[in-house]
Parts: sequence; C-alpha cells; structure tokens
Amino acid sequence: SQSLSASATSHTISGLTNGTGYFVRVTAVTAAGNGAYAISSDAIIPATSPSNTSVPTISGQASFGSILSASAGSWSSNGCTLGAANYQWQYSTDSGSTWNDIVGETNDLLTIAGNIGSLLRVKVTRSNAVGATIAYSVATSAVTASPASGPQNLSVTPGDQTLSITWATPANTENIS
Repeated sequence: SQSLSASATSHTISGLTNGTGYFVRVTAVTAAGNGAYAISSDAIIPATSPSNTSVPTISGQASFGSILSASAGSWSSNGCTLGAANYQWQYSTDSGSTWNDIVGETNDLLTIAGNIGSLLRVKVTRSNAVGATIAYSVATSAVTASPASGPQNLSVTPGDQTLSITWATPANTENIS
C-alpha cells in the first residue's frame, strides 16, 4: 500500500517480479474514509524483452565442406512466452572488427562452402511480446581448406611433335581453379 498526493493521476510501482501477475487497486481517501476502489480486471504481468543467460555456441570444424552446428544458448523469457530462435550466420575478413551476414544462411546448420580464411559466428535473435534480443557466439577459428591432392593416373603418350597427356581428377578438388 502506498499513499500519494491528492492531485496524483499516475504512479510507477517498482521492485516487482517479471512473470508474476499483480492486481492493482486505487482509491481516494479523505477524512471521512475510503472511496470506491478502481481495480484492474485481470492480473497485470510485468515483463521485459528476453535476456541471454549463456551465449550461443558453435560445434564442428571450421574447414571447407564441413558442417557447423549452432546452439541458441540459454535464455530467460522475462515474463512472456519466448519465441523460437532465429539464426543468422556471419563472417569476418578482418579478424572480427566487422561482420557480414552470409546470405541465405538462417538456420542452425551451416555447410561451409566458401569464406576461406574468414572467421565465422552465429547471431541468434529471440523475441517475446515486449521485444527482441540478439546474442552472438564466440567466433570460430579462420576457415581452412585442405590442399588438393595430385592428379591420379597420369599418362603421357608421345606423338609427332606432340605429347598427349591424360589424368584422373584429384580426390580432393575443393578450391581448385
């Protein structure tokens, strides 16, 4: 119970617990006694946007052709129903100073098909009725690629002022140009 001045028309109640319902009633008090109460018809639930309680994580090897898997981390709903995690994979070519979205990579799995030498991270957004909050994973090490293996079954056939050369494609052809 809190007393306010006779001219007050608003008040903020602090120290409440998000997610807990509260009924509010207001009355005018004079020397003659209490007036009628104005009472909230439903429990009022204070809330705020979600908060991240442990950062998203990435598992897997940061190498060309590998699949990385993201976990959303842990979140507090802060009094409202928590929406699904939304993912956006990002890369950095300058050791993490700036980050760019990897276009179209918006789920929890990423097959590394480029970005050799870049750092990768995942941005996770969670929302509730009050707002949205973003959390970022720790960056991976720089994406690596294995050197191509050599061509197989090399055959050289001499001809009249020519050499005809044939070979089988290497087993590992990632990033060959």
